[in-house]
Amino acid sequence: FGPPFYPFLNEEVKRSHESAHRAWLPFAERDASRRAIYAVVKRSLAVPFFEAMDRSDPNRCVGQRTASSGASHALVALNDEFVVRQSRRLAERMTREGGGDVRSQIILAYRLVLCRPPTPDEVDTFMAFMQEDGEERRRNGSRQVDLATLAEACRALFNLSEFYYPD
Repeated sequence: FGPPFYPFLNEEVKRSHESAHRAWLPFAERDASRRAIYAVVKRSLAVPFFEAMDRSDPNRCVGQRTASSGASHALVALNDEFVVRQSRRLAERMTREGGGDVRSQIILAYRLVLCRPPTPDEVDTFMAFMQEDGEERRRNGSRQVDLATLAEACRALFNLSEFYYPD
């Protein structure tokens, strides 16, 4: 259903691979907002995020993909540039579609990320995190406190076991 996209590659990866600058088209966020099955795969050039998340080997044909979880998955899911960007995009969407009411934004985020409404305890925890993070950012003189705080909270949602292992 449409053309393939070139996944994000940071400059370190591009420098480490001779043909990456010639053969790898620039990353386009809008085009890349689709399932990884549409990603361009170059057998000799590994996309770090895909590698860390156990992408299948394009040189082998297998009937079922292996699944594993470990510390490296959690670290990538928490710190990778892709996850940070997606967290910011979700925060922007929460602000745009959830209006100015924080509870409405939280409910929207849970519905989008986990496909369910949050429990009252989850709403309280989310709001407490936003309050604490927002206060710390203000003390440090940060601008765009609300959006940055929302993005951090979204990143936490993306790192819940429930997100990776739905029942």
